[in-house]
Amino acid sequence: EIFQQIYRSYEIEMAGSGLEAELSQEDFREALLVQYREQVLNTKIQEQLVPEATFEFNEEPEQVRARQVLVEVTPPADASQEQIEAAYDEALVAAQEIAAELRTAPIL
Repeated sequence: EIFQQIYRSYEIEMAGSGLEAELSQEDFREALLVQYREQVLNTKIQEQLVPEATFEFNEEPEQVRARQVLVEVTPPADASQEQIEAAYDEALVAAQEIAAELRTAPIL
């Protein structure tokens, strides 16, 4: 019954927007289940990673030592060799700027 109400609200919202509902009831039900599973999984992960009993809020930045800072480069799948090289060149400039900023940052 709750599902029927949610699906009906979906249909009304779509109609109110001048659009036709694209999902069948079964597709909509499956999407809700996927969304619910993701929410449950995220909640469980958060509980494991940040247990409330031991969580302490701290406004002081944590000092970190790093020998390597990675900059992600994700060229499009259909990129030419020139486009890929240009993407890496841009990332190199960004990495050099980050490295310069880190070298001049005050040590806390």
